[in-house]
Amino acid sequence: MSKSKGNGVDPLDVVEVYGADALRYTMADMATETQDVRMPVDYVCPHCSQLTPQASVVPHGKQPADVFQVTCQGCKKKFATQWAKSEQKDVLGVARETSEKFEVGRNFCNKVWNSARFAFMNLEGAPYEALNVADLPVEDRWILAKLSETIRACHGALSGYYFSIAMKILRDFFWDSFCDWYIELSKPRLRDPQRAGVAKQVLAFMMDQNLRLLSPLLPFITERLWQQLNRLAPRRGIPGVAEPQINDILMVSQFPPADGWPAFDDPVVLNMFEDVQAAVRGVRDLRNKCKVPLKQKVRVTIKATQEHLDLLSDQQHILLEAAGVESLSLVTESARPRNAGTTVVGPLQLFVHDISDDEAERRRLEQELAAVEKRLAGVRAKLANEKFVNNAKPEVVEAERNRLIDLEKSLAAVQESLADLAG
Repeated sequence: MSKSKGNGVDPLDVVEVYGADALRYTMADMATETQDVRMPVDYVCPHCSQLTPQASVVPHGKQPADVFQVTCQGCKKKFATQWAKSEQKDVLGVARETSEKFEVGRNFCNKVWNSARFAFMNLEGAPYEALNVADLPVEDRWILAKLSETIRACHGALSGYYFSIAMKILRDFFWDSFCDWYIELSKPRLRDPQRAGVAKQVLAFMMDQNLRLLSPLLPFITERLWQQLNRLAPRRGIPGVAEPQINDILMVSQFPPADGWPAFDDPVVLNMFEDVQAAVRGVRDLRNKCKVPLKQKVRVTIKATQEHLDLLSDQQHILLEAAGVESLSLVTESARPRNAGTTVVGPLQLFVHDISDDEAERRRLEQELAAVEKRLAGVRAKLANEKFVNNAKPEVVEAERNRLIDLEKSLAAVQESLADLAG
């Protein structure tokens, strides 16, 4: 942003349009250390609040500071810019200036607010009792392990002043892991009086930790939600395992500890849940591609090694609930059922029965085969480059080698699916 060019945005204008937390979130998200970020600017009409892109009304070769008067693209009335004379501003009204970049911040703020509202509807009477973490349902153990992992990653990013990385870590954890997965999986338990107690206790603790983590980035929304959380669940955590101090004001509350919560660390559960998530996403993708209605239950067969099947077998309820599956078969060997949708996700080969036709499936698999071959060629070329292998960090090279192994497995699985079709 340059004052002389007139392409800056008044933060008070952004607060007026999107809110203070949306401004703070977006600025942190765009903090890319050394790289400039493009910020398209819009005028907000003082008459109808319609947005008019600044770039569309600034003549070629001119700067925004050269433009004093603009015609609204919505109501067609004229308004003055911040660079106009006082007389023009008095007569026409002055436009605020903002940017669509801040919509991302507003959307995340809305997600935090609405998710908290759902949680608060279910936290009345949340218990505070001693729990054996190892005996908790798998979704509870997974989200707690994910929380501990996220806290450590967030501390690492903040200690290096990598604000955009910290923002991404927290956004992915809250939106994807907590909202899209954990809250959805906890809903059946929250509706069941026999199982609701533990679910409420873990949910209250997760809301506590999320608000603490997000407070530096969304101080106003989180402070407001903290007050309500204190009223609904004044005692939160797991006695003897995780007992965070509860203060009346979030801003002065303790940030989650730098080493996370070691008692929750569980790499086995994290790895197992990755397979479950991959299976759910695979079934959902096939349903979408084949236009299967959400209410229609499907039959699914998963083909994998016995090691992966053992991890999946005890968690079948997650797949049944999250992907609309009526019946699930876990096998080490299976030919593709006729008219089944097929996909490969990591080490798993999925068959969704009776949702496709063989000719359409053949075309889709051929496209998937071409995409996998293209990615595989890129990884092989990178690993064949001596400069990359010798100069890149060892962990980066190792990650590429692991990616090569996964892609080769995916290639073999897709080729096998095509062979099944031919047979």
